Amino acid sequence: MRDTGTDKDTLIRAIAVGLIVLIAVGIFIYKNRTSPRESVELNQQLVQDLPTLLELSSTTCPPCREMIPILEQLKKEYDGRVNIKIIDIDQQPDEVQKYSIRVIPTQILLDADGKEIGRHEGFIPKEELIKAIEGKMGVR
Repeated sequence: MRDTGTDKDTLIRAIAVGLIVLIAVGIFIYKNRTSPRESVELNQQLVQDLPTLLELSSTTCPPCREMIPILEQLKKEYDGRVNIKIIDIDQQPDEVQKYSIRVIPTQILLDADGKEIGRHEGFIPKEELIKAIEGKMGVR
């Protein structure tokens, strides 16, 4: 006679192991989904010997969405003088740790050598952002 309790335990263990493997694979895929093209694009911008304004944000964040039109305007106004890069932390989650982000949106000012010279957390009006670009970065 077969012990059905043992068969059920074996089946439950097999299912549990399978679920653990699926979860581990899912986590691996999620953490490694950063687009290589976006990372190369950011590195190319930093190589241009221009100061850089990084905006780390998310499309699900209302203040972040308010910043987008401001940053797009500034990209045009400071073209060739400042790199302005918007990083979506949902698409590039590794950037959160890389730049020690605690709040979004966060704006980081980098000099031409890529060293951080300023940081602001939260929404910032266009006028204050211009003051930071012109004051801290020395861009006119």
